[in-house]
Amino acid sequence: MKKNADWLPYSRTVVLLLGLFLAGIQLWIVSGWIRGTKPMEWWEVMLLLLGALWAAILLFVAIFGNHRLVAKWANWSTIHEASIVVLILAAPIYWCLKLVTQKR
Repeated sequence: MKKNADWLPYSRTVVLLLGLFLAGIQLWIVSGWIRGTKPMEWWEVMLLLLGALWAAILLFVAIFGNHRLVAKWANWSTIHEASIVVLILAAPIYWCLKLVTQKR
């Protein structure tokens, strides 16, 4: 029988954090449009849909993917130097989730 903590490798936390970050950006943009702060152009809608699709794919992989697939996506999404911010943010989230998911 597997432990609960086996579900939560560090790479899964990175992919989940990226997906939630992208989904949050999409919600922020849509809330601004609802308040009428910015007009909707066709290219803005396409960028919004592309970002929402990318966020949904990342969240789906993070939640339902196996360890090997999640590790590939985490390595692929953190190859740029700007991703160090995601890695710094993912570490404390991983530690907190690891404490919560451990069996006692």
